[in-house]
Amino acid sequence: MGNTPSHTPPSTGRTRRLARDPNANDEAPPPYSPFSTTSTLSSRRSSRASTLSRQPSQLSVSSRHRYDTQLASPAELDIPPTPSTNPFLLPHDQNPPRSSRRTTRNNSLSLSPREDQLQLLNKFDTVIIVDDSSSMEGPLWFEAKDALAGIAALAARYDTNGIDLYFLNSPTVGTNLKSAAEVERIFDAVRPDGITPTGERLEELLLDYLCRYEDSMPKPKPVNFVILTDGAPSDDPESVIVTAAKRLDALNASLTQIGIQFVQIGADPEATEALQQMDNDLSTKYNIRDMVDTTLYTGQAMNPELLGKILLGGINRRVDRISIS
Repeated sequence: MGNTPSHTPPSTGRTRRLARDPNANDEAPPPYSPFSTTSTLSSRRSSRASTLSRQPSQLSVSSRHRYDTQLASPAELDIPPTPSTNPFLLPHDQNPPRSSRRTTRNNSLSLSPREDQLQLLNKFDTVIIVDDSSSMEGPLWFEAKDALAGIAALAARYDTNGIDLYFLNSPTVGTNLKSAAEVERIFDAVRPDGITPTGERLEELLLDYLCRYEDSMPKPKPVNFVILTDGAPSDDPESVIVTAAKRLDALNASLTQIGIQFVQIGADPEATEALQQMDNDLSTKYNIRDMVDTTLYTGQAMNPELLGKILLGGINRRVDRISIS
């Protein structure tokens, strides 16, 4: 499929109203290469009911520049020795025989978690959302490039139809991306500007997916959202996540139907607190499924453990509980 822009919305599923929980406001594999607009959006919606009820055909994605691609299959994955202390191994797991290990020309993407752990990603569509708000300008934007380079290169190996790339403010969208070079090209077309409408963008994408899940047979693949952001959102993603989780529970959907991983770029303490609350408190506070994880990224090397935590933490509760320093 070519890389020509298009203005086709992601779906035209019928409207579904998700009444916001009334209590929501009570407690208010090329070699590694780091990648080398503005929207006025709604303010925080904590004073009114939040819904996921917009028609997908009316979403802002209809005005986006869409890039669809379809390239060759990914290279083989290296499986280096795995020490017994590796948190991705079950207690009885053993290292594979040396003769059974495969090699790749890209040693920077060698993985210490066992390959069968990452094979879980084959069952998911991977959607990456990048915070392009004005606070990301400068060094944090370069850190986001580094993080995105490693995440996208590895995720594209397992998502057979390619990963999708969105931004919080920019209408630019990339779909079915199967190489780091494609992601780099799209990232280079965007500059940080605007606020941090995490809830609005997430609501838009969740609504589209949930409508397709309810209306389609067979059901769409589960989806794994990875959100790269530097700070606390300017709106209310918590209520969006709560209402989506309640809807999934009502549908008896798989506990891993939707995963959400927040990757914090930088170390702002207020952002850390806001993201950790969504990771640790939502499931117990609202009696819903746990589908959120958070991981801190401060420019450190994208080692195998960190990549595994980012890509699996939102869809694997055991990985969610791992702390990566």
